[in-house]
Amino acid sequence: MIMTKYFIFFLLGGLIIRGAISYIRVCYFTNWAQFVPTYRFLPNRIPTQLCTHVVFAYADIRATNVTPTEFNDVEMYGRLNRLKRDRPTLRTLLALGGWAAGGEKFSRLVASETSMTTFSDNLIAYLRRNNFDGVNIDWQYPTSRERGSEPGDRLRFTNFLQILKRGFEQEALTTGRNRLTLSASLESDLSDARTYYQIDEIGKVLDFATLMAYDMHGDWDRTTGALHHCPLEPEIRGFVQGWIQDGFPANKLVLAVPAFGRSFTLTSQPVGSGIGQAVSGGGTAGAMSNESGLLDYGEICSNIARDGWTRIWLTDRAAPVAYGNTSEGWQWVGYDDPQSLVGKAAFIRSQGLAGVALWSLEHDDFSNLCQNGTWPLLRTLARELPVNSSQTSTATPRLRQPQTTTPRGALTTSAPADRGGTAQPTRTTLTTTVTYSNVTRYPEVKVSHGNDSSDDTGQQCKISENIGAALTCPTTRGKPGERNMFYLFCFTGFFAIECRCLPGHFFSRCLQTCDVNDNFKKCPLLN
Repeated sequence: MIMTKYFIFFLLGGLIIRGAISYIRVCYFTNWAQFVPTYRFLPNRIPTQLCTHVVFAYADIRATNVTPTEFNDVEMYGRLNRLKRDRPTLRTLLALGGWAAGGEKFSRLVASETSMTTFSDNLIAYLRRNNFDGVNIDWQYPTSRERGSEPGDRLRFTNFLQILKRGFEQEALTTGRNRLTLSASLESDLSDARTYYQIDEIGKVLDFATLMAYDMHGDWDRTTGALHHCPLEPEIRGFVQGWIQDGFPANKLVLAVPAFGRSFTLTSQPVGSGIGQAVSGGGTAGAMSNESGLLDYGEICSNIARDGWTRIWLTDRAAPVAYGNTSEGWQWVGYDDPQSLVGKAAFIRSQGLAGVALWSLEHDDFSNLCQNGTWPLLRTLARELPVNSSQTSTATPRLRQPQTTTPRGALTTSAPADRGGTAQPTRTTLTTTVTYSNVTRYPEVKVSHGNDSSDDTGQQCKISENIGAALTCPTTRGKPGERNMFYLFCFTGFFAIECRCLPGHFFSRCLQTCDVNDNFKKCPLLN
């Protein structure tokens, strides 16, 4: 009965309830947002009433297995998915890949049907074990040699999605559970997309796809001058219509919009809007974004409201820009705001698209810095793209049910921060270097994710947080004055993630993790 009902929805080309179209609103949550000083973002901050789906970015691929990318991902999975207790209609997806992951791991995975089938089984088990409702595949990009992929990956990507879909269907048939959702984050620019994907074929397989309609320009292509990275006109309109003309169902397309702007430092005072003017590099990093060339929306609206920046509406692009003179020179930023999102929402409605995705939650003004209320961007999208209140809950994908850049996240400035969503560059995993001057990063160490468990190497610890302005991080991992405690992550004056070795263990400076007490005297560094 349920499947018959949704099949009828599919034929209608949309999810129609009591005469009203119900749109999906995908919200990206990034696992590095927890490391942003002062504006730390955790799952409990997510406004679930404004999202139909939340995508957790990112997990990684290791051979034919799914692996976390942060030391506390499994804990964060739990925090996120517990939100469904109070909002049963919320759907959560796990994003795999992203900009920082590259394409080589995907390319190796899809090299044989055996490896893809094994991965499908492992993925299903991982999603079910961690209470996710589906997956968001973010391969950047199939066929791209410079990203580590192979020319033949265009066809293999289609095969990969087909194998995942069959696996999801078989698991649902066998267990009687709602089928897992299969979605992907895809390049919006048709000139590239036609090389990466069999557009019409993947449209038959995916439940929905998010088109990453941002990061079209940035400080990585500074020779073009200051250009807007996410204008509706003419770029996004042309891309979306091209995708539909190439055979991808409109009612499976989700338009991804950014909650951040791409900024530049101009070489001279702006003339008019400043579009196309010469630049010397990316704009100055903000206190929240902490990344050159990128500003969170909260930073942008604050610059306008408090620091006297000039906002200009570009009628021909249906998008705003802003600029201001600072101690670092003239700063210029192209971005989305409530006015431009009203226009994009109208475009989504006019084209019969499935809905919208926001990359990413921590970039919106969730702290009300600009005194216009919290979540100005997400609330605009919720108002313009409503979800019918009588909508029933099911994990079985609906056609109107998503990065980039990242969720788009990278550690270089030679490419978009994260086209699977965006902006992983300076808030990344514990195994890479960030730019915060007072963050102490230690070498990667394997720890168990349970509070009182051990893995097969005997490493045991209980993870906790230490928050306080007086916190000072040591140069080595061990906590001064404590025999059985060490740091996984430490941010002087802000917070630290600590591990306390379980009874019978001590922190070994030789191994840089917990070891059994019997080995205490075997480490010469202890004296």
